[in-house]
Amino acid sequence: SDRFHAHGLTVSAAVQAMFGIEDVPYQPNQACDRAPWEYKLDSRVSKLMAGSSIDRWLEMDTYYFTTARFLNALDYYTAKVPTDKLGVAMMNRPELTPDDYSARFHAIANAHANWINMFMLPLDDAWEP
Repeated sequence: SDRFHAHGLTVSAAVQAMFGIEDVPYQPNQACDRAPWEYKLDSRVSKLMAGSSIDRWLEMDTYYFTTARFLNALDYYTAKVPTDKLGVAMMNRPELTPDDYSARFHAIANAHANWINMFMLPLDDAWEP
């Protein structure tokens, strides 16, 4: 991304299941087969993400699943990626309750994340502060 920066451009990368990257022989979908907490985390992955010249990592592991899984993924990324480089993914989903919204935004505020990446426009009014 340094070459892009030289031209005044900002670089982001959308990523998913970075917690599931393992130093094992490749198998299709192996990084998404299990819940995040079921993987042995490889510290090299988070070091590469934190030290990268990518300006913003748009993590996609908080788009879907339950609120508990959202919180787990958010905890992983905020512990491994500097918040000034982190984009938290959010998605319009009809099954989310007002409690789900509150819990997610409470967690984002407590994590000091400052970037939300929305998927599936238009935004439902329930997302608005």
